[in-house]
Amino acid sequence: MADAKPHRTVSRVTDVLEMVAVSPEGLRLIDIADALNTPRSSMHGLLKGLEAEGYLSETRGRYSLGNAVGALLVPPGGDFNPALLAALESLRARFDETVMLGARVGSNLVYLAVRESRQAIRYSAPTRVRRPLYPTSAGRCFLAFAEDTDRERYLSAHVAADSVASVRAELREVRESGVAVNRGDTVADVYGVSSIVQDRAGVVQTLSVAGPQHRMADRLPEIVEAVCSAALNVQTAVSALR
Repeated sequence: MADAKPHRTVSRVTDVLEMVAVSPEGLRLIDIADALNTPRSSMHGLLKGLEAEGYLSETRGRYSLGNAVGALLVPPGGDFNPALLAALESLRARFDETVMLGARVGSNLVYLAVRESRQAIRYSAPTRVRRPLYPTSAGRCFLAFAEDTDRERYLSAHVAADSVASVRAELREVRESGVAVNRGDTVADVYGVSSIVQDRAGVVQTLSVAGPQHRMADRLPEIVEAVCSAALNVQTAVSALR
């Protein structure tokens, strides 16, 4: 501690997060800027930066804590809804492929919990590591159910201009069906299937099954049906608690 010294930017960020954390209704830009005696223009940039990284979430002009706090800063093995954990275990037991629980963090996907396949050749997915939303199957789900402006912002920044139209069409299909399939688009010869767990506030998390193409391809319709069914069951359980 002898060499530890306050840093102005770090202190400003922690001040913002601590203020928002104790404000259940969220705080407006003006509230935060005035409380910290900071010009609103400077605070606006800081808040938007924290929002982009997933540490803040803005709804109707009020800022609250974002998913990054729980997805990245809480030690592994956190407090998950029992229905989610049961779904992970059930899907792995049925297919013996790797099953993941995903969350959106800013413009990234983070796996909160993973149950890996017990087979020698398997997909390995580390938890609490940022990865791109697209073209992962879970990320496609988050983009498909995002607000239009949010989705378009992501596509313009992360998808090649000549591919945006086809990706939009793909995401519309995901939204209609509630399931996304990745056929080796992220990792060669690895298939992934994801479905959303949704409540009144929108997409909560995703359930995904991933494994080698040679095992997944022939069982794809069965896996799609099972993942969708599991997600629907979890969604019912989660909604009942809210």
